[in-house]
Amino acid sequence: MEVALKTILMTGVTGFLGSSLALSFLKRGDKVWCWGRRDLDGSRARTALLNAAQAFSVELTDEDLSRLKVSSGEMTELLKSDAISKEAADVDEVWHCAAHMSYALEDAEISMAVNLHATSNFYTWCVSNLKACRRFYFVSTIYSAGIGGGVGEEALHPTPNLPTPYHSSKWCAENVLAGAAHQSSLPVTILRPSSILGHTQTFWSNGNHFGYNTFVKAFHMASKLRLKEICVELDPTALVHTICVDEVVQAALALSARPQTTSQFEIFHCTHSQPLPAIKHLEIIAQTTGVGVAFGKPVTMYDRRLDRTVSHLKRLISAQWQFKTEKLLREVGCEFQGLNEAAVASQVRAILGYGLSTDRPTEFSA
Repeated sequence: MEVALKTILMTGVTGFLGSSLALSFLKRGDKVWCWGRRDLDGSRARTALLNAAQAFSVELTDEDLSRLKVSSGEMTELLKSDAISKEAADVDEVWHCAAHMSYALEDAEISMAVNLHATSNFYTWCVSNLKACRRFYFVSTIYSAGIGGGVGEEALHPTPNLPTPYHSSKWCAENVLAGAAHQSSLPVTILRPSSILGHTQTFWSNGNHFGYNTFVKAFHMASKLRLKEICVELDPTALVHTICVDEVVQAALALSARPQTTSQFEIFHCTHSQPLPAIKHLEIIAQTTGVGVAFGKPVTMYDRRLDRTVSHLKRLISAQWQFKTEKLLREVGCEFQGLNEAAVASQVRAILGYGLSTDRPTEFSA
């Protein structure tokens, strides 16, 4: 039987990125201890991992699954459990991927509760209970930089203009972790992906209604309504910052595989270094769905509805960021140049093939 390289405590394993990353850790030979909600028998985690395995074109064996342990419960419950604390002695590394992903103002309280307060409490618990743990990894967002535009440094942003409770909660969590890391023995790494698209080869998409998929859904709905054209009020030259899920996993695995590093707190961007402009993405989406696209003020009722739905996303895209990516290249040799137009078209077809429903509330995140 293969000896596990590490014991890794993870949250968010049923999510798009979390399942992909947990799968890759298991295939590397690691043990994965998953904390999740509403998963008493571990079936949700196993199903998510099996879906990811199919998308990554790998076999998830019984031996792999034997190294998966699932603890079910709300974060507040798990942190108070004596039984959980007793199981924590062998954890080498933590990957905190769970998040509440909504831009809605009415979700501000839960965004702060999950993305800020639960993260802070989780880190404090890890410091107290994970005596063998060497690093705490936190998956944030590249848009903790806000909508100011300019050069996006791989560092804490002092006073960003943050457009939504989601981005505010992530920014606050980054700063709380930075302060805590410098006052404790457990180092922190912040990984900031941009909008996560499907796998570079299989184009597997989770079909959610966040970020990039929002635009695809809008054109998909317009096609079903037999609309000829959508008018989008967006600078066509603005860059759309994306990264593919397997590229984020590649960066995460490389960071995890490093020898013990001396940095107590570090931040890495994970995004394509050569992003395509909005006009290319929307033209490809339009061509794939059979609906025309124009750039300018909303004209129809549908245009205005779309404009309201993607208002925060438009502000992020229009900020005209040039995000730095040198640290990831320098530290672990990872650089992701970007998608060509054919690859974007394949991503869009995959999102549509997943089956976007039109009766779910639209939310998105980046």
